[in-house]
Amino acid sequence: MNSRTTLLLFLATVLVGGAIVGVERYLPSTRELKELRKGPLNFDSATVDRIDVELKGSPTLLLQKKGFRWLVKEPFEDHAAPEKIEGLLSGLAGIEWVEKVERDEFGVEAWKQTGLDDTRLSVTLKAEGQTVATCEFGVAAVLDGSVYLKIPDASGTGSAYYVARTSVPAMCQSGAAEWRDSKLLRLPEESIKQITLSQAMGQIALARDSVKTPWALVKPLAT
Repeated sequence: MNSRTTLLLFLATVLVGGAIVGVERYLPSTRELKELRKGPLNFDSATVDRIDVELKGSPTLLLQKKGFRWLVKEPFEDHAAPEKIEGLLSGLAGIEWVEKVERDEFGVEAWKQTGLDDTRLSVTLKAEGQTVATCEFGVAAVLDGSVYLKIPDASGTGSAYYVARTSVPAMCQSGAAEWRDSKLLRLPEESIKQITLSQAMGQIALARDSVKTPWALVKPLAT
């Protein structure tokens, strides 16, 4: 083998090695890709019974499930709007990855601009006292509709950083009062078997045996 061939093989080896290092550094591994396909936060929303929302400059928002109802426990106590809870949980489960970010790719000032060292928003999900998912959101990233995101890494001892698309920060920007349940009464229609209307002149009562049977007038006379 002459020196020219040796040199070409050496250069080819260097290029291939550099490409491998680059791929391993900037592209997700097979394990990471598998996790990305499942979503960034893998949790069973049916088991979640507590949500902590920490928004910079605002009081902590604590949402807790009691039976089948969600309640606002902090900064006040009231019933929580179930559709907002459902929207938040589905938004967290549906976070879309854009790319992984390595901390050492940024200089000190550039990293500060991601907002991940001074978290604007953090959300923690718990089930029976155990944390099942947690994430922190930084500022908006350069890609439209994306933000910087921080979550625990696969080892659980460090952090992983990503650019991700999600509607969660927008959901959490509203004040705590927006999480109150605006409906005074929430009952499934099929559970209602009797309705009574009372006034000074007397009562009107309607009843039915099941959701499939028609309503019958019970008072002031049965018909």
